Amino acid sequence: MRYFWLIALVLASPFAVMAEEEPAAPADPLRVKAQNNDAQAQLDLGNEFLHGLNGRTANPTLAVYWFRKAAENGKLEALYNLGLCQEFGIGVDKSRIRAYESYRKAGEAGYPPARSRSAVMLFYGVPAEQEDLVKLPAIASERKKALEILTKMADQNDVVAMRELAKLYLVEKDSPARLAEVRKLLEKSAAANDAEALRLLAQCLLDGIGGDIDESHGVSLLRRAVELEDYNAMYLYGRLLEYGEGVPTDSAKAFEYTRIASDNNIPAAMIRMGDYYLAGDFVTHDPAAAIKLYKKAVAMNYPEAYSKLGRVYFNGYGVKADKEAAFDYYTSGAREGDPQAQYFLGKCYLDGVGVAQDLSAAVYWFRKAAAANHVESCRELGVCLILGKGTAKDEALGYRLLKQAAEANDREAVLILSQ
Repeated sequence: MRYFWLIALVLASPFAVMAEEEPAAPADPLRVKAQNNDAQAQLDLGNEFLHGLNGRTANPTLAVYWFRKAAENGKLEALYNLGLCQEFGIGVDKSRIRAYESYRKAGEAGYPPARSRSAVMLFYGVPAEQEDLVKLPAIASERKKALEILTKMADQNDVVAMRELAKLYLVEKDSPARLAEVRKLLEKSAAANDAEALRLLAQCLLDGIGGDIDESHGVSLLRRAVELEDYNAMYLYGRLLEYGEGVPTDSAKAFEYTRIASDNNIPAAMIRMGDYYLAGDFVTHDPAAAIKLYKKAVAMNYPEAYSKLGRVYFNGYGVKADKEAAFDYYTSGAREGDPQAQYFLGKCYLDGVGVAQDLSAAVYWFRKAAAANHVESCRELGVCLILGKGTAKDEALGYRLLKQAAEANDREAVLILSQ
């Protein structure tokens, strides 16, 4: 059975209008069968149009057309594929609520991948959406119910459910026992050669999540995920090669893995590839190419991209310096929870750059980032507390934060403490 795991990596069509199917050519038997209401042929034709297979030009709009036809004829996999198109806006207007309904129907009718996906969406909930003149009501978060659904599926050795349940446990991080359960679930999924589970288990082993660090085994699992063409794993393996962590340093191979992952729409890889363009490492120095990649990652709501773009506009890399535009990007990233953007936003408020000076706002954002152990924010918050800038004085806490930053090798914190 063909599962549709990599759909998020397909570029969305700019057209959401449903196309009428043209008459079939005599030499196209699959299209003839699809037009004669053969559900399997409709599903296969949808997949061919989606991925540009078997000589067909990729056409996401036609892919959605045939997925709908196959779903109407009872093909649950087609209904699941339609949900993925709806969720990511591929060949149809993006709607996570419509996607949830497609997943829910397919899952309740007995298609496990759809049941897992709908459970994950139920865990987080889905905000209300405006569709033309109709408001689609929100899907309320039901964490307990979602976990119960996935737990029951995991108990039946459903590989995808085990992996998704492990990911949700990582979100909760409510106890060491729960994190240990993460490893067990991922080990079972990885044993079935699930690429994403292999990558996630590798990260647990490399970072010591749910148990002891096992660098050698972690690297081995990551390599297996790379062999299975998990593009996130390629990016992560490239980072190991870049810094020589668990593997010999190989900057050229690191770049190549990053390039492949970036070309396949992995946001973190796009960011790193943008850095390569800005520095002129392994590619021609091209700020415009870097900005294009950063903006593409922003469009995918990747938080770190906002601070990258903020720095580009703050310093005028390849564009005219624009402090106010930088401030806007920092604000967006900070609200998305990126500690780096929160730090830069705090600095804007502290120094009155791109916005009127507001010391209390600066302290607010430094606190946010420091809570995530952002080193520079710990230093800045420490100074504010010692001097009573934007907040009540608390010299004891201020010095503790400065010491924390200094122990993390922040040179400015070391210098301040030495004085």
